Amino acid sequence: MTAIQKAREAQIERVSAILMEHLEIDFDGEDAFIRADSMETAVIAAIAALDAETEGSASINAIAVKPLEWVVPKSGYGQEAYSILGKYWVLHGQFWSPGCTVSKPCRDDAAAKAAAQADFESRIRSALVPPEARS
Repeated sequence: MTAIQKAREAQIERVSAILMEHLEIDFDGEDAFIRADSMETAVIAAIAALDAETEGSASINAIAVKPLEWVVPKSGYGQEAYSILGKYWVLHGQFWSPGCTVSKPCRDDAAAKAAAQADFESRIRSALVPPEARS
């Protein structure tokens, strides 16, 4: 495992810990479920932590990621945005990311679009390596 892979694995563990710290899990007697408003809070906290962690890497943060361009699909349901990663889709305050069959609930469509953009940017940035880390 390379140093970059080890650093990424450690980063995933830190983000998972942040997410679990902010998620509110309710029980209805039989099943557990995550409250939608806590999911948004958790994702925002994790993104902020990642931003703070990579703040020193100006070369990666200096790169702007193209915003997703939302359009109404022919079906008329929700809005979608196509990216190099695939299609993002927003409907009723939820978003689906490329390759994902489970929605991520948010407060409303605007929050869902913001969360989709954050997901898109984090996926793009996860593939970038700052010059100082290249070997």
